[in-house]
Amino acid sequence: QALHLISALSNPEPAAVHVQALRARDEALSASAASYNELCRQLAYCLAGCDPTSQLLLWQRIPAAELESWRQQDPHTVARLQQDGNLLVPFGQMAGLVLKNALVRPPLRPDGQSYMALEGPPAEMIKETLLYTLGAQSLALRAVASSVIAVTAVSPPPHVQPALHLRQWPELVPTLLESLQSAHLDGSPRQQGALATIQKMMEDGPTQFDAEALDHLVPCLLRLLSPAAHESAQLPALQILATCVALKSLPGALILHFSSYLSALSALAPSPSVAVRTWVAKSLVSLLHYRTEYLQDHLESVARFLLDCTAQTQSVELALEGTEFWLTFGTSLDEAVVTPPMMDTIRALLPQLVPYLLRNMVYQDDQRQEILARNEMDRQEDQNNNNNSNDAMKPVFHRSRAAQQSQQQPSNNGGGGANTTNSNIDTDDDDDDDDDGDGYEQDDENGFDDDDDGNEWTLRKCSAASLDALANLYGGDDILPALLPVL
Repeated sequence: QALHLISALSNPEPAAVHVQALRARDEALSASAASYNELCRQLAYCLAGCDPTSQLLLWQRIPAAELESWRQQDPHTVARLQQDGNLLVPFGQMAGLVLKNALVRPPLRPDGQSYMALEGPPAEMIKETLLYTLGAQSLALRAVASSVIAVTAVSPPPHVQPALHLRQWPELVPTLLESLQSAHLDGSPRQQGALATIQKMMEDGPTQFDAEALDHLVPCLLRLLSPAAHESAQLPALQILATCVALKSLPGALILHFSSYLSALSALAPSPSVAVRTWVAKSLVSLLHYRTEYLQDHLESVARFLLDCTAQTQSVELALEGTEFWLTFGTSLDEAVVTPPMMDTIRALLPQLVPYLLRNMVYQDDQRQEILARNEMDRQEDQNNNNNSNDAMKPVFHRSRAAQQSQQQPSNNGGGGANTTNSNIDTDDDDDDDDDGDGYEQDDENGFDDDDDGNEWTLRKCSAASLDALANLYGGDDILPALLPVL
């Protein structure tokens, strides 16, 4: 049944066959609890069996009668799959995605009182099959299995699939941790699959983990931060630990091993991988924001690393993460945790930092060309509009598209929210929000949206915001000596 379904869904032409397959899927899933469980089990087997090196090779699992029936119904697909085993991977992906959809959006039972759910032996078989697939050689199949496990294991109540929820799947976390405790740090497929699953679970439902599970998880992650570990293990370990740092209650094991965590970040700071250095920077920004007290004694070395990140010209993402550190320091910290020595540490770096921030605020060549071209178009348009007027032509200033549109269209935010611009404010004593009395139209001065990046948070915007925050924090006496020579 699953083979016929996936075969039809994988071939959207002819459309009638595709529509018929979708209808057959819905009917099979909603006919009865037994039919629902059986189709989900078959889909899970298809997912696992399509890995090229799997011991559950699809062809070995299909009974001869079913294979013959499938071959008669869709001989072209069967022939292609048998000739080229690589085509099995997208076939398995389709099966996994159909399974995920069936689990996350189950149909109503025939009585209409509740939703379908996995039960009994089929549920256990699906659990085993999904865990098995986390070790697949195919990254695509591992990703699908990981997604299915994560989305069902931490789904908020009422759980879409109680049998697959973390609370009803006691062997899930120990199995994942066992994969992380391998003696090898080479990023094996099973290790990568386990890390990807934990990462998704922590992103979607970090509070679903109990304290004991987190305390067992943290030492495994710290071990993967070794410089000897493969990058495919270091990156998710950094991301998961950054999520742990942001939890309302810091895991006890992380408190106990916090010095080891800081040492591991320090050891990874000179990594040749830009992606690893970027996540080290993100981790330090997270520490500064959520756990400032742990950085007080290490701020000088941390700040110098972030200064180097800010100075990067080869990686915009790394420079952006470095710049976020200064913005966080200037705007997001509680005064009670910012000690005078911390203020002095950052003050001493301002002569080096301010020129970097100012440099990162400069428009790129392509942006300048676009602005000049748009201003020329605006100038010509204004000239055409004023051909029959005796008034002097107003000078043209660059404005972002968002700023121009906000003056032409009414606000849709209902009058509330922090992003309300001057053009949305109705006052009796201001007839023209863009006129300051000299007859010239003004730029949008709300925030730092003075380029054409739209709502995208860019290095240019972050640099401007950081410089503004530091200027407000330290004042002109500390900022201007470094700023004016560069200007």
